[in-house]
Amino acid sequence: MEARFEALARSLKSADEKEEAATAKEEKALVGTDPPAPDNEEPKPPVDSTPPEISRTYGKLDSATLCLFQRYGSDDLSCAEVWIADAERHAKDHNLTHHQLCRAFYQGTVGEVRAYLDTFGDDTRNNWPELRRSLLDEFSKELQKPKHVVELALMNGIAGLSLQAAIDRVKRLIAATDHPDTDLGPVWAMTEEFPAILDFTANTKEWESCQEAFDDLRKMGRKFKRTRPGTQMIARSKPKVPLRTPTVGPVATVESATTEEATEPVAMVTRRPPKKPTTWRCHRCGGRGHSLWQCPTKETLNDKQSKN
Repeated sequence: MEARFEALARSLKSADEKEEAATAKEEKALVGTDPPAPDNEEPKPPVDSTPPEISRTYGKLDSATLCLFQRYGSDDLSCAEVWIADAERHAKDHNLTHHQLCRAFYQGTVGEVRAYLDTFGDDTRNNWPELRRSLLDEFSKELQKPKHVVELALMNGIAGLSLQAAIDRVKRLIAATDHPDTDLGPVWAMTEEFPAILDFTANTKEWESCQEAFDDLRKMGRKFKRTRPGTQMIARSKPKVPLRTPTVGPVATVESATTEEATEPVAMVTRRPPKKPTTWRCHRCGGRGHSLWQCPTKETLNDKQSKN
């Protein structure tokens, strides 16, 4: 009888051990998963794993932002490529739309550029690609280049400027026209507009580039201020060419068919004033018929310097 009870206890114990092992195996498989929802609870909607979209906020055209878009067209040596690059950089930094960019750019234009944009309607002024194309059609670097070439040749844009300001403008003209740095023509033309500095340039070494000449001229300008205090070195004004005023010659008349004598103007005969011969005056030797950089005494001075 006791043996039967021991066998029954062993069988129950093995059954409990098997059940515990199965339960432990199920719990191990369910680790990290959500517990089963009760029967009366509604199922949860599926979770969207995609990241939420970032809402973009655009900038505002306040007074501080508008102050960045200023003076487009005030510098006659600038061009549309520079203005466009500057405006687009500010628009990117402040997250402006194209419409805001157009408004800010228009508010910053002056002079000839503002007058040019006023000829267009709102459809063009508020459309940045169209506005950009219109600016390049009128104020691009290639279109401004012929005007700068003429000024570099005539040197008529430095009248009334100081030596330092004249050097800065001529350097910018050289850059705008892609003038070769080894061609010293603009340098000599500029020095002729400063007669006071010609005494300093008489004994200078031969310049090899415009940049080297400008550096020496700046030093000469400082030396001139030290030796002549209170004296300003200003470029002389170009003499204005008087407009031709034709002289009126005799008036041809015809007699009328009537008995009363009357005169009637038929044609106006105009005569141009005779041209006066123009000659160059050299500021190095004082002679006429040649300019400073064509002076024949220049070689003589250089020979004396080399011997010394």
